[in-house]
Amino acid sequence: MTMTTGATGSPASIAGNSRWSDRGRRVVRVMGAAWLRCLAWQSRRATRKILGSLDDRILYDIGLYRSEIDSVVQDMEVALSQRLRREVA
Repeated sequence: MTMTTGATGSPASIAGNSRWSDRGRRVVRVMGAAWLRCLAWQSRRATRKILGSLDDRILYDIGLYRSEIDSVVQDMEVALSQRLRREVA
């Protein structure tokens, strides 16, 4: 019986492939997380912009004061991140 010494059949190359796939998965996970952070930032920015464009009477009608806009946006972000953590776990 002959043993192949080619790169595709050696145990070292198989281990190297699994190591590369681990790195690949890590890169994909990091890039996905960065993309989600970017989307979250855009969402916060849009929410601040929309709420900031409303006049004080409309804000009062929905139960907000202008000074509360940033805290509302932050609370939305906290609630979303908690929901995402529960879905992942």
